[in-house]
Amino acid sequence: MKKIIALLLGLVMIFSFSGCFSLPEDYEDNNDDVVNDSDEEETKKKEDDKGDAEDARLVADKIDNFDFEITEWNGTSAVCKKGSEYALVSAEGEVSENTFTLVDYISDGYYAVSTEKTELTTEPESRNVFGVAGVDGEIIVPEKYAHIKCLNDRFFLVTSVTEITEDKDDAILYLTDDMFSLEASEDDILYAGKWEVYDVEEEDVIPDLSGDEPTNVTAYENIISVDYDGYYKADGNELPDSAEVFKNGCYSIEEDDNVTVYNEDYKKLFSSKDDFYIYESAESSPDYFIAEDYDSDGQYLMDKKGNKVSEIIEGTISDVLFDEYIVSYQDSKYGLYDFDGEEIFACDYRYIEVDTQFGIEILALRTDTTVTYAYCDGTEIAKAEVESGSYFDCMIAETEDGDETVYFNLETGEFDVRNARHIYNNNWCLESETETDDSTKYGVVDIITGESLVENKYSDIVAFEGYIVGNCGDGTYDFYEIKVEY
Repeated sequence: MKKIIALLLGLVMIFSFSGCFSLPEDYEDNNDDVVNDSDEEETKKKEDDKGDAEDARLVADKIDNFDFEITEWNGTSAVCKKGSEYALVSAEGEVSENTFTLVDYISDGYYAVSTEKTELTTEPESRNVFGVAGVDGEIIVPEKYAHIKCLNDRFFLVTSVTEITEDKDDAILYLTDDMFSLEASEDDILYAGKWEVYDVEEEDVIPDLSGDEPTNVTAYENIISVDYDGYYKADGNELPDSAEVFKNGCYSIEEDDNVTVYNEDYKKLFSSKDDFYIYESAESSPDYFIAEDYDSDGQYLMDKKGNKVSEIIEGTISDVLFDEYIVSYQDSKYGLYDFDGEEIFACDYRYIEVDTQFGIEILALRTDTTVTYAYCDGTEIAKAEVESGSYFDCMIAETEDGDETVYFNLETGEFDVRNARHIYNNNWCLESETETDDSTKYGVVDIITGESLVENKYSDIVAFEGYIVGNCGDGTYDFYEIKVEY
């Protein structure tokens, strides 16, 4: 089947502009509401209502057995046949009431869909038939576009085509038979057209924000970036050239000797003298900014009230884990500190992996030859000796034992989980298998305890993020939710 591809529209990059700028003379600050009083104090460490990490264990709760014909599995959902059309299936096994003649997965939770009864052809007027539906099947972007890219839960980059062109410079999309394609080839069909940004909250495209040439468009919460040198609010108004936008959608503007920081809803957070610099928001804990005084030799954390909430940390702050622990990067190695600046792990590790899926506060600290599992307070659980370049994924370490791949078991501290393979979409989990007289049966085992989560009784296992689906082999599926208990 031919597929249509956007020229240069699919690139994703995290980027923030640096430097000191001034406001243009005609800029008006209409964000007079200050969200937080910068004089208020915030504790350095947020309270955590989770249980202790050493008590954490995974459980698989069976949701139900479902009978439908799955045609496609995706990140957190699936597509099934419903009569002569297609419906969407959630990770909980719920099937959408709405059905579609065309369905194309675009990102976790979203599909490009069409209810058109006619077949797609190469003619431009036949291509503008796609909208967007969530996994529940509700259409949130109207069906009138040839190509759609999800920027985030609010914004979608939508492209409509107007004519076939022979000039590659005029093309915004192309149609190809290739299974994998980075650029248009000689036999591909080129289309001219227009891109726009559709705002789901406003149920319309953003005014005066469009183009007819291939463009890199990204979103940071409620801010749209075009080619990484222009930033726009949802109403289409451009931010000043001096705006510096962060990953969490907040942004700062410098004027004279003051820096003003705004939240993702364009409301003023705080203003301060220009005696510090905000590098970025913390990726895993977006309530914090990574900042540095101009006369200091390290970085610290700042909250959204403008308060300094951590001591100065040597090196570069890479991230904040679980709102409590600071990852520092020094001399090409990573380490861990608390908000008081106390070292938990020295910067001796090439990588520090963390469970962002279930939130279990166990770290995997990796060197070229070891993987050390430890609690965030510095207590070591177990250490795995691995060969340089050994595969590691989803918090799981593996090694080779002859011709067999074996996996590390945190409970025993040994590579003793056998007859298993990576499952990819769920941290700590492996697909286990048992040979029977006439077939192989599959289930799920976790490496925290080395115990079975899902019995080896299925002809196939499919993993959604946080969910497991077992193919019963009779046209039905058992759906499980993977949870953490303490």
